[in-house]
Amino acid sequence: MTPTIKEIEKKQVEWLKYINTGLLTIILGTLMLIFNSQTSLHEAMESQKLDIAKLSVTQTQNVQNVTQLQTRVTALETENLQELKQWIDDNYVRKPQK
Repeated sequence: MTPTIKEIEKKQVEWLKYINTGLLTIILGTLMLIFNSQTSLHEAMESQKLDIAKLSVTQTQNVQNVTQLQTRVTALETENLQELKQWIDDNYVRKPQK
């Protein structure tokens, strides 16, 4: 007995249902992977933003500290230049010139 056209169409519809279910499962799995990777990427970016902000604050403080120290050293050098030269002469052994 040969199958009728309705039976053939019914089998084809069954196969299409399975194929559609498989494709939807693959698409859903791919979307879940993408979502998870984007979430972890977003969290990493937020963490890096905080680290960059902390480094920026530290850098600003270091620049201010270096500027203050440079000002202090310059003031000491100009005010005590002769004493500084004398201290260097007293405490360092000069090598003979070649």
